Amino acid sequence: MSKVIFIKFKNNIHIFFLVLPLFIIIFNSKALGWDTFSHWLPLANALDQSSEFLLRGHATNYPFASTLVLVFSSIFVDGISENVSALFSFFQLILIFELINYTIQKNNSSANNIFIKPLLVLFIFYNPIHMNKFVYSSYSDFDTSVAILISTYLLFQFFSNHENKKLWISISVIACLIVGLKNTGIVLVVFSMMIFFIISLYENFRNTLKTYLVPLILINIPILLCWSLWQYLLHVNNMREIFFVYDFIRNDLIVSFFKNIIFQINERKIFYYFSFIIILLAIFRPKILKVDKELNYYVLFYAHLFIFWFLFLVVTFIFHFNSGILNNATSFWRYNSQISVVLLFLFCLLFSNFLNYKNYFNSKKLVNIISILILILPIIFLYKLRRDLEPRYLTILDFSKFQNKVNRALVISSDSSYNAI
Repeated sequence: MSKVIFIKFKNNIHIFFLVLPLFIIIFNSKALGWDTFSHWLPLANALDQSSEFLLRGHATNYPFASTLVLVFSSIFVDGISENVSALFSFFQLILIFELINYTIQKNNSSANNIFIKPLLVLFIFYNPIHMNKFVYSSYSDFDTSVAILISTYLLFQFFSNHENKKLWISISVIACLIVGLKNTGIVLVVFSMMIFFIISLYENFRNTLKTYLVPLILINIPILLCWSLWQYLLHVNNMREIFFVYDFIRNDLIVSFFKNIIFQINERKIFYYFSFIIILLAIFRPKILKVDKELNYYVLFYAHLFIFWFLFLVVTFIFHFNSGILNNATSFWRYNSQISVVLLFLFCLLFSNFLNYKNYFNSKKLVNIISILILILPIIFLYKLRRDLEPRYLTILDFSKFQNKVNRALVISSDSSYNAI
């Protein structure tokens, strides 16, 4: 095992030095964001100290899978380590790097590692498609997005080899994790299974039921069991959440809501515009992608997933959230980002195909420029990577010193309340 790790490290020594500055910068990250202080850290502290996690924090009905990462940090230090979320996100980005690099190398063995790996580091660690201020935080959106990517990848492997029972187990386990990460995780899982079935029907209508129906039923049994157990736990503790809080459309807020959605789309141009391009690509894929089975599948999958998820969020905001959140479309883009890593994966595959078509894989001219750019980017984006440096943050340990001494707290910030607490 140690020999394998050594060989892996030796083969990627240049990548290690490329990401080292970024690792050093985020290593000592502090907690960030309103939700972190309102429920993620209180939940982690409660899990660390007792089993009464359901009664702690602001959002007591939230699943707690991502919080376990914070809890396990207490094994190595006294109490909860606030930087562990940033470090965990960093290692998840490495996992994404390995998965995308493996997929590209599998599809194109002639791809030059010396060129493609630095390019992937640039795309994966600094790409606004999926990178935002909450990636290196305790927010579970990025964790969910990574899990969705893995489930999407496994579903394609299942699509290509439906008899592999290990894949059945893997898909089921990852889907259970998604259910445990977000209270809307079950929706993402249902959408993923629906889209898989739709694509299968389109590819081979006659054999789909015979080929995939029984495996899909077996895959979904543990998923539904996990979700049902969580719902039962919420029910017996009187903490179940009603989805349709409002049974009418609040017409006075709808116009403002959609205006703010359009504003956020234009603020997050790369994610949304490229998503729209993928939808168009799905429509015209027979002429553009031709016989590439893998790209055809991923393009179709993401196009459906984006449309389903976007519409679900619109319905959720209109009928579930309070007037303030609806009026401002608060965090609409952040909820959309839960599928952003799948878009990143698709972007990298399409870009690698373009490079292969233009025969740029063996070009050595850009390697040094890309490497230098990667090394200086952490310095250029220091504030964006370490938003905890401004303003002054109080850690959970700092707050504990003021127990019974502070009745009220006032938060003042020139930016969104999500940037300071």
